[in-house]
Amino acid sequence: MSTLLLIALVVLVVVTPALVGDVVFRAAARATGPGGESIPSLAGPRRLRLATLAALLLFGAWAVLDPSILSEARRAALGVAELAAFVVLGLLFLFPALHEATTAARDLVRSETDRAAVRTASLRPRRVADYVSLRMLLVPYGVAIVTAALLALRLAASPAGDRRPLLCLGFAAASFVFVGLYGAWIHEEACGPDSSGVAGTGGEPAREEERRRRVRAVFLGQAALVTVLGGLALVLVDVDWSVATGRTVALAGASLGGLVGVLGCAASIASDVSRRRLETALRKVAR
Repeated sequence: MSTLLLIALVVLVVVTPALVGDVVFRAAARATGPGGESIPSLAGPRRLRLATLAALLLFGAWAVLDPSILSEARRAALGVAELAAFVVLGLLFLFPALHEATTAARDLVRSETDRAAVRTASLRPRRVADYVSLRMLLVPYGVAIVTAALLALRLAASPAGDRRPLLCLGFAAASFVFVGLYGAWIHEEACGPDSSGVAGTGGEPAREEERRRRVRAVFLGQAALVTVLGGLALVLVDVDWSVATGRTVALAGASLGGLVGVLGCAASIASDVSRRRLETALRKVAR
């Protein structure tokens, strides 16, 4: 079981750039498709998928030819190889693909916006509390703070077995990062300009309802991310790495937390290619 989880963790690390890219590409397609013209097939995303597949095949061949690479003694070498694959896929394939997708989506939205004859704007001041109550907004912050406090108390106690706190500290830190990152996203969704400046899209009530739906969706994402990562931090803090069961739990927790963190980051990045963000950016450039 420990070996299978280790393989799953390797796969997760290697496919992370492709996962992030796929979420962003789908967001770009949603931003352009409803407006009429769909985003075309892009070379960058295709190259990213092919490079990811090649990296997975290389790791698979390595494990078959040298099974000892999955042993505890050589886990550091495997970790270095994972990190190298992640960096190469990210820098050489993911970033260019994201730039290509963003540019293509912006060009399509620009052409649709230029064809629109009438634009409307709402200047009504807004607050985040208009869409989610202040008490609810404070819940993720409270969860992150309580998690950090409990984690500090657990780490201050005498360790039992081979305890390695780096993983749980990383998850606790990530929960604070997501609190701030998604908090800024919530504020932008609630207080930013209207997503659609084209008349005839349902009027102010419809736009307000759509804004409320977006704000609440981001808030629920923030609460889920903070709760899952904080819970994993508290579960993993006392794991004994010297026994097989402890290592299995640690690898399972690392895989789950890694997947949750990747999807959370991808969703945040994808928000930059939403139709509202693209139209807002184009209006700023036009001024």
